[in-house]
Amino acid sequence: MMKDGYPITLSLGTSGLVCEIEVTPPAIEGGVIPQDCMRSGTTAISWPKSRKKYLPLTVMASWDPDVYGQNLGVVGGTAAIINLNQSMTLTFPGGRVLSFWATITKFEPAAMKEGERPTATVTIELTNMNSLGNVQLPSFA
Repeated sequence: MMKDGYPITLSLGTSGLVCEIEVTPPAIEGGVIPQDCMRSGTTAISWPKSRKKYLPLTVMASWDPDVYGQNLGVVGGTAAIINLNQSMTLTFPGGRVLSFWATITKFEPAAMKEGERPTATVTIELTNMNSLGNVQLPSFA
């Protein structure tokens, strides 16, 4: 059993993100399908869904303001990091790796303050599809 959540790192190519400060791995959501009918009596009944959904993961990271325009795709004709489907990995403290296809859906810089490093919160949503449009489910090894 891990006694510490340090370190967990995200690899996603070049984006101007310098160093992870906090990483929240994706939650996994299932759910139930109501099975109620007039004959159910006084207790609600349901059945588990077959499909599961990976919820967005978030990363608070330090970042380089010099690449702000590049990250948004507004400088130099570079590809934006927003809505770019790409292969990513999360490396957990014990060395196990979650590999997945995802896109950054939000890059939210924090207030810039004198004497503090620039930080941003990045929201990443798993697409479960590779760059060719084929289904590519996450793997954990």
